Amino acid sequence: MTNTIIKKLEDPKVFDAFIQENMKLSTYKAEWKNEMPAPEYCAAKVYQAYLAEYGAAIVGSIVDKNAEKPTHQMPVAAELVGSIGRMADEWQMDNDRLSQFYYLEGRYHDKKASYSTSMREAEFRKLVQYLFDPFEKAIIAPHKRIDMLYFEGLFNGTQTVDATNNTKSHVSYSYDLGVTKFNATTAAWGETTATPIDDLQAVIDYAESKGKTVQRIRMSRSTFRKMCKSSQFAEAFTVKMGRVEVKSKFISPEDVNSYFESIMLPPIEVEKDRFATLGNGTSVNLTVNDRVVLQCAQSVAILKVSDPLEAIDKLPNKTYSTYDDNLVGFWRSDRGRFTDYEMWATPVFNGKNDYFILKTDEVEGKGE
Repeated sequence: MTNTIIKKLEDPKVFDAFIQENMKLSTYKAEWKNEMPAPEYCAAKVYQAYLAEYGAAIVGSIVDKNAEKPTHQMPVAAELVGSIGRMADEWQMDNDRLSQFYYLEGRYHDKKASYSTSMREAEFRKLVQYLFDPFEKAIIAPHKRIDMLYFEGLFNGTQTVDATNNTKSHVSYSYDLGVTKFNATTAAWGETTATPIDDLQAVIDYAESKGKTVQRIRMSRSTFRKMCKSSQFAEAFTVKMGRVEVKSKFISPEDVNSYFESIMLPPIEVEKDRFATLGNGTSVNLTVNDRVVLQCAQSVAILKVSDPLEAIDKLPNKTYSTYDDNLVGFWRSDRGRFTDYEMWATPVFNGKNDYFILKTDEVEGKGE
């Protein structure tokens, strides 16, 4: 079948148009794009960390006039220079799916003469969408990983790649971003004795001591509901009607923000659920419960991006398209047809004291 759509995709221009046009119709949008400015491109696949901040943070030692100078351990190179992560996967296109596609394509050609123009276009669109599905997965996959690294960094202050979330590769690491974290001051949120307003105020006071102003307070729906269970909140939303006290049964985010405005606290943003499917088929919510993020800037990270070598030094008998800095490939070998992707990108949290994390399920003042 030399005239089949799949065969035509071996033409680089046709393949690129196939990817670009179908992604215009895709309903997928990377979550990180709502959080970060335009990516920053690096010629080398590393980025320089804040060496100046590290140096400025060290206070000189006072020593006896005849004593030896104290020896300090300088941070290792990996702590000062960050690496831009490589994301890549490859899929063999399922033979049963290919057979089904060839069948549907043949059926389309047999019947298209009897179709109206609109019906012909609609049936052809269905055919192309069926074929596009594995390519869309290849385009989306690295952006899902970026989402995972970003939101873990935002809510937990860490970035982790391990056997749980990286099942197809042996690469494993955990990186602490050095974000200042706080615990609940009196009781865990969800307990009636918790004091969430005091907890938030403690973080805001700390931020101000660092010359920062909290602009956004972010939490999950579950964390918001736990916050509202405290007696401190119940009392704030109790209305006295003569001798009778009437307590609000339901407290909405709008109610809370109206109250926060009156006591000069920043507004709360209740975050939506963000689910990602891992390689083993399980789902994880990227919006972490029992964590409150207090941001002192609208954006606290930037995506560092670099080009794969294969984007410049292409392999023969393979067609390529680049979408959102992700290099997608397509080829045929004696083992079948394949699609793959390669993307070099890492969300980098680039501001010192730009955000703080309140761990509402842990108690006893400031954490780390």
